[in-house]
Amino acid sequence: MIGKLVRRPVLGQIRHVRPVPPGSAHGVVAAVYQQMERDFGMLAPPVALHSPEPPVLAAVWAMLRETLLVPGSAGRGVKETVAAAVSAANRCPYCVDVHGATMTALGLGPEAAAVEGGRGGGIADPVLRDVVTWAGVPGAPPPGLPAGWLPELAGVVAVFHYLNRMVSVFLVESPLRPGLSRRARARMLPTFGRLLRFLGTAEPVPGAALGLLPAAPGTHRPAWAPAGTVLAATFARAAATIEDAARTAVPPAVREVVAAAVGRWDGR
Repeated sequence: MIGKLVRRPVLGQIRHVRPVPPGSAHGVVAAVYQQMERDFGMLAPPVALHSPEPPVLAAVWAMLRETLLVPGSAGRGVKETVAAAVSAANRCPYCVDVHGATMTALGLGPEAAAVEGGRGGGIADPVLRDVVTWAGVPGAPPPGLPAGWLPELAGVVAVFHYLNRMVSVFLVESPLRPGLSRRARARMLPTFGRLLRFLGTAEPVPGAALGLLPAAPGTHRPAWAPAGTVLAATFARAAATIEDAARTAVPPAVREVVAAAVGRWDGR
């Protein structure tokens, strides 16, 4: 019920495109909205802004859900820290606010402040400190990374490199009311984080988003996602879906330019 009450304010944060209203949603959009409200607690604007293109909406939601929200080897706090670190590196204040607030609600307030202030090297926990450094500046993973963490955290990094860019174009600068003083923001962000934690499902079932996307060949699987896993299937299906959308929306010459630029990218 609370998630439904916040629909209008959060969707009002979206600029330049008109999201599908929940009352008008059907098919894939309605299914994604239902999962999002159940597992995340509300219609997250960074995902909902994709609703005019339902297949891409499903792909983005599946990647976010199966990396950040679904429990795994790395705890939710570590994943939120990675999301905040990538967002800080990409100068995406909206995402830093959201995921820093969630970190605080999970008991990682000092770490959230360090990430937001560009002081990740001062985090006391050595593993978390190395993770923040790695997430902010892509490169070889930290040598002390616990077993099973790399695919999950690499997935979070991949998702947020994409979402940060979409948010910077299509959303306002912060989920909080504009014009708040520094003191007011400091009071409201922890409350916002607790609200997010309260609204979402405690442990979303792995793989529930796969049914929103058609099957895809394993050739679309990223190298960091082990074959046969939910993460591999999620990113393979999402990649195929987004490629299909690009073929109908983006001219071939533009796709070639983008592919060439990405091929030369060194990760910075």
